Amino acid sequence: MAASIYNSDHLALQGEVIKWLKESGFLVESLTYHEKLSKLMVDRLSSCDTFTSLAIRGGADLIAVHPQHDLCVKLEFKTVRAQKGRSNNIVIEALPLAYYLQSPGDCLYVCRYLSSEGLILIDGAFWANQNSLPPIDNLVIPPRWANTRPELQRRVANYLRLTFPGVGEVYEASELNGGSNDPFIKISPRVFAATTQPWKKVLTRWWNTEGVRTAQLKQLMTPPTPIASPVLSAPSMPHVSEF
Repeated sequence: MAASIYNSDHLALQGEVIKWLKESGFLVESLTYHEKLSKLMVDRLSSCDTFTSLAIRGGADLIAVHPQHDLCVKLEFKTVRAQKGRSNNIVIEALPLAYYLQSPGDCLYVCRYLSSEGLILIDGAFWANQNSLPPIDNLVIPPRWANTRPELQRRVANYLRLTFPGVGEVYEASELNGGSNDPFIKISPRVFAATTQPWKKVLTRWWNTEGVRTAQLKQLMTPPTPIASPVLSAPSMPHVSEF
């Protein structure tokens, strides 16, 4: 029952963003691996713990591209419903986020924090770059990693320390978190609310700045239409190519 509630929260948030993007003229499609790959491949990737498989499993949910303007963005959605007796932090898979932080492309993380009754408490979004990343509380390596892949755990921990400098030490969780149990970061809802803005405001600002910039750039790169010269009575010289 709980899993279906959390999935409906995720789909509701994703549906709102898709609706806004399409109404703004964007083409939108899914990027999730479990919708694009065969069941055999999905099942194997789910149990294969490598840097590559983690990047695929935690890849962005959607891709949005504008048909006229050179605008393209990946979107990743996270929803958290508060539960009694838990810390209720916003949890994000660490390795995919680390990859996006080191990539020049645009990926927007859209997060929603709800009460246990489903009341929306926080709607925030941030770009996956070092300038927009909210302060992180901790980096966590779930126990199954320490128990089954200690060498990979050390590699992942070292990689994350380099990617998230100044963040609290990576530590081993004492129990499963109820999700994918891949390495993750934790951000407190209070800090997240204070350091992010609503997704619609973030996307609108991106559209107004990047859309105008790309349109102006395209206009500058477009050769001006030649002005017709008056017809001369003298015969024109034959054209000679430089090459």
